[in-house]
Amino acid sequence: MNDNSDTKHTILLVDDEENILNALNRVLRREGFRIFTATSGNQALLTMDKEKITLILSDCRMPGMDGIALLAEVRKRTPDTIRMMLTGYADMETSMAAINRGEVYRFITKPWNDDELKLIIKDGIHQYELVQENRYLHELTQKQNLILKDLNSNLEQKVSERTREVEMLFKELEQNFFDVVRVFTGLMELKSPYLGGHAKRVAALSRRLAEKIGLPTDEVLNIEVAALLQDIGTLGFPDKILKKKENELDIVEKALLQQHPSLGQTALQQIKKLSDICLIIRHHHERYDGLGYPDNLRGEMIPAGSRIIAIADSLDILVNPWESHERYSVDRAIHELEKEAGKSFDPNYVYKFIELLKDVKHEVTGADSIEIDISELKEGMILASDIKTRRGLLLIANGEVMQTSHLAKIKNFQRIDPVVTKILVRSH
Repeated sequence: MNDNSDTKHTILLVDDEENILNALNRVLRREGFRIFTATSGNQALLTMDKEKITLILSDCRMPGMDGIALLAEVRKRTPDTIRMMLTGYADMETSMAAINRGEVYRFITKPWNDDELKLIIKDGIHQYELVQENRYLHELTQKQNLILKDLNSNLEQKVSERTREVEMLFKELEQNFFDVVRVFTGLMELKSPYLGGHAKRVAALSRRLAEKIGLPTDEVLNIEVAALLQDIGTLGFPDKILKKKENELDIVEKALLQQHPSLGQTALQQIKKLSDICLIIRHHHERYDGLGYPDNLRGEMIPAGSRIIAIADSLDILVNPWESHERYSVDRAIHELEKEAGKSFDPNYVYKFIELLKDVKHEVTGADSIEIDISELKEGMILASDIKTRRGLLLIANGEVMQTSHLAKIKNFQRIDPVVTKILVRSH
């Protein structure tokens, strides 16, 4: 054996003549193979029990176990080992026996040509590598097929599980978004119950107008939320400014009030989900003729949501005003909107809004209302008048849908400032 123990492939040379083994070893040892030698079939099998042999080259005629018997046994023990026969008697009978019993890959005749011998051995090694590679690929394919089979059998379940996870995450994010909106609307109601009720009524009208116009669902939702938060920029303003009519404001008060759309945008713009909504809020006091604020936008340069909210906002202020302002009938308010079509408001949206009001007129005012005692109020009833304390404090605004929290609020105030006993609710 040579000392190239780090080489990849191992060759076993078998011949009962030492000089033949030495000659073969001399030719092959420079080719980088690990080489073992054996002088008999039994010695060769002992070597194969200890070593992983890539290729065996055996003499045909040896005393005891001949080459044909040896290669047949090698075939049984290690079928992948490349088997070659070295013979000086290449007759047909020997060849057929070697092929049938030992599946001999090649025959090499004595005497041999050294260069041809090296090429034949390398060709045998290459065949061994091909077999090993094919086996590896076959095993890999089988493993992958098993994995694919498992994936396919469980695909529907896994997709369903993943879909549920995504849906839960989306609902959680959506819930967080609406929680933020509720916090801000709650702040507005604490600041001014009137503004809270006004925002909710404007949001409902704006949503219906956006739907009637045919805007996409996502945009309708943005418009509704923007309407709820349109006056968030007024949270720090004194009540006396908010309750004044526009022609009653002095220069400083008017300048301050005109900042509230941009202040609202600034307050909300850190919340990414509200980025589109912030733009609607910023421009809800622009005028169609370009004379509005804060940016003097005109026509369709004004976001559609802002144009919608401007109309709904104006109507509600006229028919559900601050307590010190004149209350308009719906018909009179419609007449005012018509006069401002093309000036303050988008004329197309105004006419769509007037069509809408024919269907929701009873929701805009206290029309078709009935008077009940405060003790008869129940969750789900719609107010057709403000609920105030005896000292004039507004608790819940006209148009609000009664909730458990409203009833609790009324109960708490009864102890310190009793609520006016008779109120109006909508009859349908």
